[in-house]
Amino acid sequence: MTLTLDDYRYIGTELGRYIAEHVPGLDAAVYCKHHLGTLTPGFSDHDLRSVADAPDAETWLALSRAGGESYLELLEEAPHYARILEHPPGFICSPDEAQQLLPLMGEVRDWERIGGAANVLDDVLAAQPSQFTQAQQHEACGKFKIYLVPREDQFDPPINLLPEYLPYYPVYGALSHWFLPAAKLACGLLRNAWVPTKPAALKVLPEVVDNPALLNKLNAIVDAEYMVQMSDAECAALADELLAVVYELRDKMSAYCQQLSPQDPAQAAREQRLRYALQALAGIRGRFGIAVFFRQAHPDLFDGEWLRMHLGEEIEALSTQFFTTLINDDGSEDRPVLEKLGTVLSPSAVRIVTNLYDAITPHEDMNNARLDALMGIWPEYAALIEDVYRTQIAPLWHEA
Repeated sequence: MTLTLDDYRYIGTELGRYIAEHVPGLDAAVYCKHHLGTLTPGFSDHDLRSVADAPDAETWLALSRAGGESYLELLEEAPHYARILEHPPGFICSPDEAQQLLPLMGEVRDWERIGGAANVLDDVLAAQPSQFTQAQQHEACGKFKIYLVPREDQFDPPINLLPEYLPYYPVYGALSHWFLPAAKLACGLLRNAWVPTKPAALKVLPEVVDNPALLNKLNAIVDAEYMVQMSDAECAALADELLAVVYELRDKMSAYCQQLSPQDPAQAAREQRLRYALQALAGIRGRFGIAVFFRQAHPDLFDGEWLRMHLGEEIEALSTQFFTTLINDDGSEDRPVLEKLGTVLSPSAVRIVTNLYDAITPHEDMNNARLDALMGIWPEYAALIEDVYRTQIAPLWHEA
């Protein structure tokens, strides 16, 4: 069965429609994390963002739930969408929060609205200059380090992939999950001109790397939408060639980053702290809808076992990031974050957080009963997160 970008657009449109119908009074927009030109139909899942001015924790929760429920509808309607529907929107924020993140986190520049209501963020994104902000430059220098080794063990497994795409997944994983994101980031920074999509990186890479034979091979693979089957030996040889280019980019990046104007240490620390807090807040908001979908998606239509196992890991990582930002210690005390919360939260709040961590530990075997328990705890936890952010962290934005 052939999937096209129209299927991805349809999912965004339907999500926006469902939210408007089931969360009345909320003008929500649906953004794709990547420009649609980055997606490869059939291989790519759909990283969506729900953006709205929710007035309270209850409305944020309703917005997240609507994401999970709309995906359940879509899965029943079109089971061949299972790969695209691997997770409902996992990042939920307001237009103001997105604008606060924009100068600090380059990824926001790539967002493209594909559903829901227009809002001020559309104009802000359209007006972005091609150059990086200073904070985005420093973020890119740090972020590039994750690409310095082949990451095949970290690729999402090819679950829920239609059978006709399975033979080509190794090539797709090596390029789209690892090499092209590295090239996109490096080419943008080295040229100080943002590269909007992963395929676009191949068009500008010759300005940075002199390897026409390899680049011609990669362009042919991308032009074929990754439907190029290779043996294990051929994949290994390609991975070695790609890693050599990544190391070449590393050397160029290192030289470039050393020439950047240094940031004021206090300002840089504050910006990083606030970026981490907002990223964690938006990610925590999104996990409730994901749990709703994983709990109710019919196992004959959707293989969620691996995804369920990692849901607990994601919730713990986001929550730890959020509270570590709140504590803002120097990390000198090697104690779990839960043991430090008593310095910044009331005993009743610490109890709520402890209950949440207990519900997701251990992460393995997140069965239906455990998901039910997690969702039962979640409203109280979500209300605490919103209150802590509003009263203890958001004021820091005005100090920055």
